[in-house]
This record gives sequence, structure tokens and C-alpha cells, in this order.
Amino acid sequence: MGAPALALLLSDARFPSGSHAHSGGVEEACDRAWIHDGASLDRYLRGRLDTTGTVAAHLAAAVCARLESGSDPAWLWPAADAEADARMASPAARAVSRQQGGQLLRTAVQVLDVGDDAGLASLASERMRTGQEPHHAVVIGAAAAQAGLAPADAATAAAYGLVATSASAALRLLGLDPGLTARVVARLGSEVDRISAEATLASMCPMARLPSMGAPAADLLAEVHFDRRERLFAS
Repeated sequence: MGAPALALLLSDARFPSGSHAHSGGVEEACDRAWIHDGASLDRYLRGRLDTTGTVAAHLAAAVCARLESGSDPAWLWPAADAEADARMASPAARAVSRQQGGQLLRTAVQVLDVGDDAGLASLASERMRTGQEPHHAVVIGAAAAQAGLAPADAATAAAYGLVATSASAALRLLGLDPGLTARVVARLGSEVDRISAEATLASMCPMARLPSMGAPAADLLAEVHFDRRERLFAS
């Protein structure tokens, strides 16, 4: 499978990375009627893209670019992990990011036929050493590099994956018209492209200078959802 096809595979909602079990805050937002139709879903997704989506895209692109340039994984993994942690104020959001990252790592290692000296293999070794799952955006960047993709592809996969996961959850929770939901996602394509382009340009800048936009409302939703006893989605 060539690089363009692998990029589609990583972005495919059917890729067994566990994303179907997450709503990205949509379940809580629907319960509060913040999301109730196509227009409100569009506003929510744009807000997510401009904050957590932008952060994830830049982290994924930065990891991919550094692996392609030959950076030492022994330095990269702790550095990327620390930068991801610093950009997530919510403990629940950090836990979810690591849960998704661990699932994606296990799947990517299996699907991409990783060798012992590959970036994903070293990330798996780092997980074993620390006993801690890697953040989702970090694994996206590592998987993209493993698949021979460019930092722009890693950024697109991170940003688009966030939108697609949340939109799919809204479809299930509200019973929206599937065509309307797809239209909302399609209209956000230009935003995903913009974020990907910006992340590509910044991919080799010092990691501490990557965007760090906060999303207080999303953090609060994550904390409330984490403590719920009855819920359809894990996040």
C-alpha cells in the first residue's frame, strides 16, 4: 500500500484505533443542549479545531518531522510527551489522550509491519520502560512517519480525526440526518487544510513554541464526563 493510501487508512473511522468509543466532549455537550442541530455542531467542531485540534495537529506534525530528520527517539519521546502533557489542563483529557494513543500504537505496530529499529517500535519500547501510554497525537506522528507520510499528512490525520470522531458521535446521539452531518464535516475541510499547512510550517520549530491554545469548556466537559456512571462514550 502506497503512502497516499496509508494516509487514508490512518484517517479512516474504521481503522481499529478505538476512536469510535470517544465523542470528544460531544456527549456532554448534547446533554446540555450546546449541540442540538447542524449549526450548533458546526460551531462546536470549529471551536475544537481552533483549540485542541490545532494543538494535536502541530504535535503530530512535529513528531513526524523529527523522525524523518533522524532525531534520537530516546530524546524525542520524553520531550513530545512532556509538551503534550503541558497542553492539557484536564487530567481526564490527558488520560483519554493516553488511552487512545495506546490503542492506536498497538494497532499501528500490527498493521504497518514495524521492524525492531523503527520509530513505532522504539515508542512501544518507551511505553514498556515507563509503564505509561503515549499521547494520541504523538502516536499519530510516529505512525505517519512509519508509513512514509509527510508531516502535513500527520497534521491532517490529527485534525480530521478529531472532527470525524465528534461528528460521528453527534450523529449517534442526536439522530441527525447523515447527509447534514457529512456536510458539516465537508465544510470544515478548508479549516483542516489551513491547520495542516500551519502545522507543517512549524513542524521543525522548538517544540516548546508549538501552539498551546486552551479550551476551558472542553476541559470542564471532560472532567464531568469522566465521573459519570452512565455514559455511552468513554470521553
